[in-house]
Formats: sequence, structure tokens, C-alpha cells
Amino acid sequence: MNHLKGLVQVLYQTRMDVSLLEIMLLVILLTLCLLFRSTRLGLIISFLFAYRWGWMLFDHLSPTQPNMVLFGVYFLFGAATALVAVVKLFFVEHQD
Repeated sequence: MNHLKGLVQVLYQTRMDVSLLEIMLLVILLTLCLLFRSTRLGLIISFLFAYRWGWMLFDHLSPTQPNMVLFGVYFLFGAATALVAVVKLFFVEHQD
């Protein structure tokens, strides 16, 4: 339980800067996906932006001494999630 309180405290105290260009790019891309009814592509774009921002937060939390094992685990889980999402969203037929 103390680990959860510590994680919440770190998240509350951490300040992360996201550039306005990235946010505008995300909004424009998602708007285009909604206009052209490409929800699957929109989900993948959202995942990539969230993954990048999570990577930035992870990097921001330990800038002086990066833990390469945790970076590797984060990368592998992110890549596995992206691979499963792409296969599931694009190569599995939609059932009504």
C-alpha cells in the first residue's frame, strides 16, 4: 500500500512539459481520423502519443541515473502492446 501512495505522490509532484506542437499534431490527426471514420488508426495514433508522453515522464523521473532494465521493460511492453493492437485492429475482421 505504501508503494501505491509513493507512486501517487510522485505523479502529483512531477511536472512534465509537452510541447504545443505535439498537442496540436495530436488534435489534428485525431480530427482527421474522426472525419474520415478511421477509428482504428485514431486509436493507434492515441496509443503512440500516450506511449511517447509516458516515455518522457519515465525519463523525467530518473534523469541522473537511468535504469536501463526498466527502460527495456517499458519498451518491450509498449512494442508488444502496439503489435497486438495492430494485428487485432487491422487483421481481424469486425464481427457484428
